[in-house]
Amino acid sequence: MTVKSCMRTLVDDTVRFMALCETVAALAALVFAATIVEQNDVFGSGDWKRPARSWFVCAVAGYGAVMLAAGCLGMCGSLKCKGFCLDLHALLTILVVSFELVLLSIYLVDRTALEDLGGKDPYGDLTSALRWVEGNRVGSMAIAVTLFSVQVTDFLLAWSVRICCSGREKIGTHEEFEEFEYEYAPLPPNQQDFQFSSYEQNGPSSATRSISDLQKKYKETFNVKDPTVHDDFGKPLLGAAAATAVPVPLQV
Repeated sequence: MTVKSCMRTLVDDTVRFMALCETVAALAALVFAATIVEQNDVFGSGDWKRPARSWFVCAVAGYGAVMLAAGCLGMCGSLKCKGFCLDLHALLTILVVSFELVLLSIYLVDRTALEDLGGKDPYGDLTSALRWVEGNRVGSMAIAVTLFSVQVTDFLLAWSVRICCSGREKIGTHEEFEEFEYEYAPLPPNQQDFQFSSYEQNGPSSATRSISDLQKKYKETFNVKDPTVHDDFGKPLLGAAAATAVPVPLQV
């Protein structure tokens, strides 16, 4: 196992662990949403059909669901879905972090705005949550910092795996190319040794080589014994015009 492969495995496993922590936080948010539903009988009263009354519980449940999806995708690692799961995990994680930063900014800049928003919650759960945060500043700050650190680290490591530590060390078989849907045009028959010209300065394949060299190369490459030199109208060229023209087989 090479150093690069070892580092990639280490970072990939770290992403899985961070995703597991994110999944635990998501389950906690979903449990909180389920507690609100149970205490206020949201389904029994039919309030779940009224966004004006159930918006807070829906927001908490949606937050937990998105974070749970991000955690599950992160635990798949970089070896499944050809990296798509890890990319989607990083995307969902940064979206959750952005949402958390918006809430934190509102809380720090204008706390009364959140209190006014809590007054619009008919069940008062948002107001209760704000009171708990005010009464437990150290605990709430520790939870917020831990969650934010885990998510940001998870996002950075996920992109490190995708950008710096590719899952494939080397590609050497045609079957492996097919997985990436690469397509190559086959060479014509009897031309297995054909190679594109390289234009070295003053070399045998440079642009300054003589017309006769071009004609010889053309004959060898395309197996043309005596190409006909003609003009654009198909009329054969003679004399000096034929000597300076590049021979091209006449196509009818």
